Amino acid sequence: MDSFALKAFTSHAGSCDPEDAIHLPQLLPPNGQTRKLSILVNSSGRYTSMQIHGMKKIPCSNVSHGARIAYDKQCVADLSDIPPGTTDILITLDDDFREETTRLKVMIPPPGL
Repeated sequence: MDSFALKAFTSHAGSCDPEDAIHLPQLLPPNGQTRKLSILVNSSGRYTSMQIHGMKKIPCSNVSHGARIAYDKQCVADLSDIPPGTTDILITLDDDFREETTRLKVMIPPPGL
């Protein structure tokens, strides 16, 4: 991989609870290419999908390189059509018995920032 991940969030409404936090991703498009958001997930082998507010679910793929000690799925979204600002992202894990969904609030910066 030619990038790194930073787990950063800011408190919301005076709460330090990560469930209410606004996550701040690092977006560094190589050579002016399309901005993409990549989220690594510890799925424990379950089917995993990502949904950005108002869009269809995007299937996540297996991590194919490096040590998979903590994260085994990678969810990648093209941010070209996502307006800047805070948006909800849903990560869904499905083991064919039930679905488990986690909501993240993510700050999408404007292009060029």
